[in-house]
Amino acid sequence: MDVVRRLESSNLSLSAILKTGFSKWRDLAKSLKGFWRIRQQGRCAKMYYVYILLNEKKTRTYTGVTVDVHKRLNEHNAGKVKASRSYRPYKIIHTETFETLREAR
Repeated sequence: MDVVRRLESSNLSLSAILKTGFSKWRDLAKSLKGFWRIRQQGRCAKMYYVYILLNEKKTRTYTGVTVDVHKRLNEHNAGKVKASRSYRPYKIIHTETFETLREAR
C-alpha cells in the first residue's frame, strides 16, 4: 500500500510513469488501473457528487451537485445558500458519485 500512496501523491500522470522505463512502475500502474485517480495537469481528476438534503422538520428536500459534500452541507446550514436558508438545518440523506459534471446533472 505504501507504493500506492506514493503513486497517488506523485505529480506524474499515468503516461509519464509508463514512459520512465521502470518496469516495476509500469507493471504496478497497469495492475492498479482504475484504482487510483489519474493525475491531470498536476491535479487529481475531480469527482462530482449529487446530494439530497432533508431539513430537520422533514418538510423540505434540496438536491444539488458539488465536489465537496460536507463543505456544501456546512454552507447550507450556515445560511449561505439563499434557496435553502429559511428551512435549515439540513442533514444529508443521499449521495451519488459521478466522474463528470455532465453525468451528475
